[in-house]
Amino acid sequence: VANAGTAVLAAAPPAAQACWAWEEPSQRPADGTAVSARAEAADGLVAGAAGGHVVPAGGSAALGVRQEDLELVMSHVDALFDQVATLEEEKRSSYGDALARLARLEQLERTCEQQSELISQQARQLEVQDSLLKSQTEQLVQHDQLIQQQDQQIADLDTALQQQEEKVQQQEVQLQQQDQLIEHQERLVAEHDARLGQQEKQMEQHKAMMNDFLVTSHNSQQQQQHVEELRQELHQMQLQMQMYQAQLQPRPGPSESTSGLVGAGALAAASAAPGAARAAAGLCATARAPIPDLRGPAAAGDGGAASGAAVPSA
Repeated sequence: VANAGTAVLAAAPPAAQACWAWEEPSQRPADGTAVSARAEAADGLVAGAAGGHVVPAGGSAALGVRQEDLELVMSHVDALFDQVATLEEEKRSSYGDALARLARLEQLERTCEQQSELISQQARQLEVQDSLLKSQTEQLVQHDQLIQQQDQQIADLDTALQQQEEKVQQQEVQLQQQDQLIEHQERLVAEHDARLGQQEKQMEQHKAMMNDFLVTSHNSQQQQQHVEELRQELHQMQLQMQMYQAQLQPRPGPSESTSGLVGAGALAAASAAPGAARAAAGLCATARAPIPDLRGPAAAGDGGAASGAAVPSA
């Protein structure tokens, strides 16, 4: 059948051969003219073979082509035409599908490019966020360090406050002790003032007694002894007053309130002391005054000797 087809094509006219010569898709028309042209060429071959007017080309009549073989070849050619038309339809449809796929691929490529741009933007945003997170982390670390420093300062302040509270408690205890000491010293000062008042009264009484005694008494040995006793008592009283004044002087180390109170007591004692001193001085001056001799001349000699002996002792 293949040999017969080759012979038929060789015996066909040039127009029919030109119709069969379209092999490239670019040489084929877009419509169905190729199929119709090939059909017309095949009909012409069949008609020429039926009328006995087949003109062989290049001595092809020697093949002895029969009509049955030609019909068989033509049936195969028709089948091939149908297959070619089907293939062309499939190719056109596949070409359209390919174009659609190409368009979809181009759209997908553009979408991918857009997505890649979005991804790059998101990557840049992530980098910025990462840098922000790092800076925030550093700030949090610095804040934690600052909080730790503040906690340490608060602990130090608490310790200092506790120490100050302890000092305040100690000062309160010291103040209580000082208050007690002040009260005790106030009592002592009051007692000393009372004693000084009593001693001043006693000195006044002794002075009055000495004056009365010196005016009214005689110059005798008993009177001289009594005067000496009075002078000794006066001297002891002066010593006691000096001791009281020494006790009333401020002690080293008390608080300002204590020293002020003791100073006030000392000033009071000092203000009271001059009166006692003046009284004692008057008593001594009275004791040193010459005693009038109320006895006779004989007794006057004895009394004068006694008086002369008593005066140096004074």
